[in-house]
Amino acid sequence: IDEDHPLDAVRIVADMVGSGDVDLVVHGGILSASTIGDLFQGESRLIHPGKTVSHVAVIESPRYKKALLLSDAVLHDRPDFSVRLGIIQNLIGFAQRVGIAVPRIGILAAVEVVYPQMPVTMEAAALAKMAERGQIKGAFIDGPLSVDTALDPLAAQAKGIMKSDVAGDADAFLAPDAATAHGMYEAMQFWGDCRIGGVVLGARVPFALSFPSDTVNTRFHSILLAVTAAL
Repeated sequence: IDEDHPLDAVRIVADMVGSGDVDLVVHGGILSASTIGDLFQGESRLIHPGKTVSHVAVIESPRYKKALLLSDAVLHDRPDFSVRLGIIQNLIGFAQRVGIAVPRIGILAAVEVVYPQMPVTMEAAALAKMAERGQIKGAFIDGPLSVDTALDPLAAQAKGIMKSDVAGDADAFLAPDAATAHGMYEAMQFWGDCRIGGVVLGARVPFALSFPSDTVNTRFHSILLAVTAAL
C-alpha cells in the first residue's frame, strides 16, 4: 500500500493490525523511536486493552556466557509498580519463547540494598518477595541488584550477596527507567561489541522497533525477534 503521508501510513497499519491482516509490524523511518510510544496509547487498535506493552532488547555479548534480555528502553519513562509487573510478565513470556524456560530476572538499581530514600530499591525488593511467594510465576527474580552483581558472581560475593538465584547468573534485566535501559542498549551496541535487537511486546502483534542509530544488522535482528514472538 503506497502512502506518502507518515501519519496516514501509521493509521493504515493500525487498522490492518486491528483487522487481523498482519502478523507483525516492522518500524521503518517514518517515526522516530521517541514517538513510538504514542502508537500504544489510548484507543489505539495496536493494543490489547488492559495489557502492558513493553520493549525487550536481546543482547549477545562476547563477554557474557549467554544472551541477556533488557527492558524497557522505549515505552515507559518511569514505570509505576503495576506497569513493572506487566513488563516482567512480557519478559518471562518472551524468555520462554527464546528457550529460557525459567528466566533469572535482576531488578536493577544503583545499589544492592534497600534504601527508603530510593523508592526503586523498595519496589525491587517487593517484586523479589512476590516471586519468592509465588505471586509472580515462571521466573527467579531478585533485587535490588547493580549490573555487576547481576552478571558477575565474584562481584556479588564481594558485596555480600551469598544466597541468590539471580546474582551472577542473570538472564534478564528490568531497568528502573527508560533512560537507564536506553543507555545500556546503546552502550552495548556501540562499545560492547554486542549483537543486539529489540521488539515491542504485548500489543496485538509484535513490533520490530529500530532506533535511528541502529546498524543494518541490529535492524535485521529486531525483525528476527519479532518473527520469533509472532510464532
